[in-house]
Amino acid sequence: MNARIRKGKKKHSGRKPEPSRRRVPATAMGGIAVAIVAILAGAWWFIAHRSTSPSDAVTVASSGADFQRLVGRWQRSDGGYVIEIKTVADGGVMEAAYFNPRPIHVATARASQTSGVTQVFIELRDENYPGSTYRLTYDPSDDRLKGTYFQAVAQETFGVSFVRLEEALARFRVDISAIRPALRQPSDPP
Repeated sequence: MNARIRKGKKKHSGRKPEPSRRRVPATAMGGIAVAIVAILAGAWWFIAHRSTSPSDAVTVASSGADFQRLVGRWQRSDGGYVIEIKTVADGGVMEAAYFNPRPIHVATARASQTSGVTQVFIELRDENYPGSTYRLTYDPSDDRLKGTYFQAVAQETFGVSFVRLEEALARFRVDISAIRPALRQPSDPP
């Protein structure tokens, strides 16, 4: 009784079996997945940052004289952050500095006008500031810069407002003078 049925074994006729399915190694699949994620992340970054400069938007060029009211030191109302606008050229290119309280590198600083509204764009590129941006509008009625701050590390946008530093100091002096009488000693002259 040699006629046993053997399960699982097939008799080969001397030919190599056709490769019906080949397995892709797991490391190759992991590499492909990483490449796809990198491509998608790059596409997302490009789309999100392709118009980070006001020069990409439709703007009306103004003479430098229209931007001279921007020159000065501006303090953010919620802290010690300071923008110093030193000069504004005719094309709107600004020479600017940023302090928190130490200097932070300003990569781009521009002023533009759209429909009579003066806008300011500042991009910061430094440690902990990898492309953080300010998009501000000058409000001549109360001499303020108002707009948004994009914090690149946290990927968050905040509403912000800047006042001229001279105005902020004047307000501080008024506040101090209001409490000065309470600080006087009885022996101090009035």
